[in-house]
Amino acid sequence: MSVAIVGAGPSGLASGKACIEAGLKPTIFEKSSGLGGIWNIEHGSTWESMRTNLSKYSCMFSDFPWNKDSDDFPLCTDVSKYLNAYAKHFSLDTCILYNTEVTRVNRDSAKNKWSINAKIADREAVEELFDYVIIGSGFFVESKIPQGLSEFSGTLTLSQKYRNPNNLKGKVVAVIGGAFSGSEIAADVATVATKVIHIKERNFWILGRYLENESKTKQIPLDLVFYKRRQKSAEQLPLEEVNRRKHAYFQSLSNQAEVSDSLKVPTESYATPPYVVISDGYLEAFKANRIKVINSRFTHAKGNEIFLENGTSEKVDAVIACSGFTSKLPFFSPDILTSLNYDEADQFQPFLLHKNMYHPKLPNVAFVGMYRGPFFGVIELQARWAALSFAKPGEYYPTEEEQYKGIAEEQAIKQDNPRPQFPHGDYVELVDAIAKRIGVYPESYFNKDQQHAISLGPVIPSHFRLEGPYSNASVATDIIKECNEKFPN
Repeated sequence: MSVAIVGAGPSGLASGKACIEAGLKPTIFEKSSGLGGIWNIEHGSTWESMRTNLSKYSCMFSDFPWNKDSDDFPLCTDVSKYLNAYAKHFSLDTCILYNTEVTRVNRDSAKNKWSINAKIADREAVEELFDYVIIGSGFFVESKIPQGLSEFSGTLTLSQKYRNPNNLKGKVVAVIGGAFSGSEIAADVATVATKVIHIKERNFWILGRYLENESKTKQIPLDLVFYKRRQKSAEQLPLEEVNRRKHAYFQSLSNQAEVSDSLKVPTESYATPPYVVISDGYLEAFKANRIKVINSRFTHAKGNEIFLENGTSEKVDAVIACSGFTSKLPFFSPDILTSLNYDEADQFQPFLLHKNMYHPKLPNVAFVGMYRGPFFGVIELQARWAALSFAKPGEYYPTEEEQYKGIAEEQAIKQDNPRPQFPHGDYVELVDAIAKRIGVYPESYFNKDQQHAISLGPVIPSHFRLEGPYSNASVATDIIKECNEKFPN
């Protein structure tokens, strides 16, 4: 059975590997000349100093470890090399059609197949029929450009195109947008610029990549602290109280309020969901007066002057726009987009799917990594579920009733006001739910887990390669052991 996979980023690669495991025949369509998606150094959205926000133990696939001597938080160039090595090791490079852009994905009901139209560089378009389709083209597709910059006379750079600060030496630079890329790019530019003016509408909790362990004797990657299986309290707390406790926890990890009032997360906002950024250099750059923070909304620019909603203005030489990304599905017809409740302007949930994967109006189609905040662990589990659901639909493919129920749950999440930074923010709950659905949840290991590395330790992708379909307990155990020995609970 044939599977068309759109995109050769992490989602497409994991999907290709899962399809091969399940006895399917994947063809991966990649519009650029190289694999990696956003991690592709030439065509992706990385800058030279960019590192992963999570440790290598979270940014890896379950049965393909990083080298033991690699950095805890790999550089983007290392992630690119890792993905290329993964593709080669599992023979995925033979499945990829480079410089081939999918232009239309359409249902051929008469043949019960999906028609894929693709445009190949320097050649005419081609059409081919497939039994199944996986959409892995990426959630973060196109940088959103703030309105009001058309009359700006300085240099404008979108975060997607930012590579290094070399041409900004000695200049005054405005960075618009306060999330992950905005904060990290502001810190990067601050190493050479005369001044960075960071414009953002809200304050985030600023965390470094390492946190102290409970005994305060060792620095541990923050994901290995945050993502653990904890006994859920039987007490159902009101959402506002849950938010207050989260804010209090982040406050205990950050001294930013002591650094400056302009960095303080106002206590009156503690009833709403907290927003977090991860940056090792931001606070130090701020303390050194290399970053000036303005908590206001950018409205417009005229010449080299930018104007803000609070009535102030700043003269700058350059602007870097870090206002988030929009998701694109240009290969689907308007009818399909309507079925998906597609809303390009919604940066949180631009389309609604059961478990972010399935829709009853798109039979034999699965989406992988197409949600806000895609982690390697979730991507791989989604890919495995997709492949299993195609190979053994009676056992793994969700029923129409399940799908409609799941979409209704997504619609309810979409109505949250205010909206959380990540609509599906409970990583452990997310991966464990998929793992249980496809039979790879490592429950049988809990009792024989003498070091509690699985039951109580950080949840990493290798937990889900211990048992179940296409398990590789030997490799998975080695990875878990290495992580536990390097960063003990």
